[in-house]
Amino acid sequence: QSKMAESVPVIDLSPLVSLAGGTKEERDEVIRKIGKACSEFGFFQIVNHGVPLPLLGRVWELNKRFFLLSADVKKKASRTETNSRGYFEKELTKNQVDWKEGFDFGVEGDISDVDGQNQWLKEEDLLGYKSTMLEYYDSMVSLGLTLVRALALSLNLEEDYFSSTYTPHHSSFLRVNHYPICPDPSQHLGVGPHSDSGLLTILNQEPERTGLQIYRGTGSGLSFDPNDDDWIDVPAIENALTINIGDIIQVYSNDKYKAPLHRVLANKDKDRHSLPFFFNPAYETIYSPVASLLSETEPARYRPICWGDFRQSRFAGDYADV
Repeated sequence: QSKMAESVPVIDLSPLVSLAGGTKEERDEVIRKIGKACSEFGFFQIVNHGVPLPLLGRVWELNKRFFLLSADVKKKASRTETNSRGYFEKELTKNQVDWKEGFDFGVEGDISDVDGQNQWLKEEDLLGYKSTMLEYYDSMVSLGLTLVRALALSLNLEEDYFSSTYTPHHSSFLRVNHYPICPDPSQHLGVGPHSDSGLLTILNQEPERTGLQIYRGTGSGLSFDPNDDDWIDVPAIENALTINIGDIIQVYSNDKYKAPLHRVLANKDKDRHSLPFFFNPAYETIYSPVASLLSETEPARYRPICWGDFRQSRFAGDYADV
């Protein structure tokens, strides 16, 4: 099958999230499809996911307004070397500068040694922004729990195997990205090639504005060439959400599910917005290959890893005062 013909699966999530709930057969079929997508792509898209569409509309409208604010206003919430939450305009991926600006926030009221605490603009700078974004964040946490339960079941684990690492607290954060028009996309990427370090990412892409690509080649995948044809596009489908697994699931599954390399192209004609939600467990979580997935012929490929230590090392490489 040629890479041109490959496409990321689209899965109807309604049997797992509708109030009526699907039949056991319908739920099992969704879990099977999620498992297949994770083993083949590490990516899938979901429709009928239960996040209210009017909320998605408000989120898009407010975030476009956020990025139209003057640099002086946005910089009132700039992140710092000791606080990874807030506004930024220079982000490094694998120590290459990305062509984007963005805004990060996590659990409200949470003060973490690893990533600091939320910073918000004043209400008069952008009415309703904080309350809308926190409502959206809560909807992402709820959807994330549904997805990690399905992931556990797809690996024949107890349903709460992953979700138990999110209570009583977790370290998830939401990033709001804006990719401005780039005069020379052959020289820049929106985001360079990388895998996500956490457990699961729920991405909300601006409809009809593609740019996200997944690596389907066999090399290292760290090519910064925008024309490299080992990459396939992930279409931006209206009202769908794009899911990808991260390094934590790769370790738990002992490489049965691999965290996919992906990147974002820059665009010379249109700007683009996206909202990735990084659904990550508590910082004290220690993760390692699950015993039930190991055997004499499939020994553990990873040592136990502490999520908080790993996250801190990744942030140091992604933050630089350049």
